[in-house]
Amino acid sequence: MAIPVLQDLKDAGGNLIRSIKAPFRDDWCKKCGRSMNHPHQRLFAITDMRVGHYESHTEIDYYRGALWPVTSRSEIPAGVYACRAEEFHCPRCGRRKVKLTIFLPVRHHDKPEEIITFDNGKALDFLWN
Repeated sequence: MAIPVLQDLKDAGGNLIRSIKAPFRDDWCKKCGRSMNHPHQRLFAITDMRVGHYESHTEIDYYRGALWPVTSRSEIPAGVYACRAEEFHCPRCGRRKVKLTIFLPVRHHDKPEEIITFDNGKALDFLWN
């Protein structure tokens, strides 16, 4: 039976530093420690959340109905929260994940509210269609 830490090190290609840093980097695979590709990024307005009424949601189904795709920040109405969806894909082991950054656009800045990561990237394919 392999010791879990040693197995993780073996999966990371034997690079101890990468296996230690991977859990803290969005763009590195936590399974094998390799750099992940970043093929998609998309911006959405969250239609049912306005300034002063933010609620945290961690269910995929909520985002399926609440996100409205926009092409630029200027399309997001004033006082409405936005979401930046970023997909990551590991070319070595095939792992996919999606990071959702929920923020309030204020003038030329983003006021971050929450960052949610879903490890089941396939369940979020609706974001890219």
